[in-house]
Amino acid sequence: MFNLDSALGIEIVGDSLVFAVVKRGRQGYSVQGSMVLNHYADMPESELYGRVQHFVNMHSFNRDNVILGIPREHIILRYITLPREVEENLEQVAQLQFRKYEPNEEVESCLDYSVVERNETTGRIKLRVSMVSKDRIDTYINLLGSWDLYPYSIRVSSTGLAYAFAVHKDGFPEKNPVLIFKFDERLAEATLLMEGQEFVSETFHLKPDQEADADWLMIETTSLISRMNFRIDRISRVYMAGDYPESLFAEMQSRLGDVAPFTEGFNPVAINLKPADLQGRISAVGLALSGLEKSGRKRMNLIPADKRLIGGTPSLAVTAVLAFLVLVVGIGLITQGYFQERILLNEVETQIQRLQQDVDGVFRLREDLEVKQAEVEMLRELMSDRQAALLILKDLSERVPEDSYFRTFKISGDSVDIQGTGSRAAGLVPIIADSPYLEAVKTNWIRADSRDAGKERFSFTAQIKGSGEAEE
Repeated sequence: MFNLDSALGIEIVGDSLVFAVVKRGRQGYSVQGSMVLNHYADMPESELYGRVQHFVNMHSFNRDNVILGIPREHIILRYITLPREVEENLEQVAQLQFRKYEPNEEVESCLDYSVVERNETTGRIKLRVSMVSKDRIDTYINLLGSWDLYPYSIRVSSTGLAYAFAVHKDGFPEKNPVLIFKFDERLAEATLLMEGQEFVSETFHLKPDQEADADWLMIETTSLISRMNFRIDRISRVYMAGDYPESLFAEMQSRLGDVAPFTEGFNPVAINLKPADLQGRISAVGLALSGLEKSGRKRMNLIPADKRLIGGTPSLAVTAVLAFLVLVVGIGLITQGYFQERILLNEVETQIQRLQQDVDGVFRLREDLEVKQAEVEMLRELMSDRQAALLILKDLSERVPEDSYFRTFKISGDSVDIQGTGSRAAGLVPIIADSPYLEAVKTNWIRADSRDAGKERFSFTAQIKGSGEAEE
């Protein structure tokens, strides 16, 4: 509860991982901790796991607000136009259209979209679709899952550069866009941030025998702007970030005038990062900041819908509103017939006027009260499922030895996932299999617990008796 306004940003940069924990307090944003793991893919699994666990245990944050940023070069952008009449059912219509734009029919893609233009004259809307290989997304999700981290959103890493302006002295642009060049070895990424925090990005690759100079950078940037869907009269400022040559910075400054190092706009004391560390970690900080934004504007999330976490980062005000609504609905259900529906609606309306505007959307639940009988049936089914889970968990708790315990117990349909710690993990399989509620117990993995000598961490999967998969 005390970590609701906090987030963990993770950026993948080549063969490095960058972590940053950001918290929002009364005095503004602060970086609670950061870490860089170079050549992480070459590390022994136990060492990598231990270093990540040490970091997350040292810095508390909202575990439901982990934002992962992946390199722009791994993401494909497509633009499609649709009639405005379909906007009411845009999600369903768009999904049917997106698959036509996948780069390879044999490779499944994860994707998300945003509306970039509504043309009243032509009666059409334009969508920007971001695509990435599903195998790549699954690899990232599984990697974080092996560290007990489950991302709420996966976004392009340049999101971090855009949202870093939440703690930059210049702030988000109010009219004319700003341009950020971030350099990493043989490529540069250009991020154009516009009014309303909308941004586009593109990567420019150097040829093997080519050196980065102002001519190359200006030609590539002009090509990027010419392909955009809106007119740009002028760019208010240019920032340079990453490992850029000093000669290139001087050349750009002499040509454009208003060019500045991106990191000079941050107060190292305020965000608790040394100047030497700020350069390589600001994108991860920005990714965490993007997870703390409370506006209703749609943000890209490349995680498939069936694997997304429910919730995210609710504000305390939203939590209070939801708690109040649940209380009111519960009283109405328990005292059926005692309160008139009109009285209940008037009470909800009174509370709406007292609460802040950024949670107005929550009160759409007010309309659902007119069909509350259908909700009662749904709640009964939900309680039935919870009772089954409690019966299975109670049975297993009586069977498992006292030196073993479960860290995670999750039921998804007819499947049960169990993770925990014990002295003799392999011996738990027949114990769990003796349960009258479970069968087809499988061992996913067993490994030594680096935090508790003599203990083993384990992951099992089982089927609830009577399910179709278990019978087969």
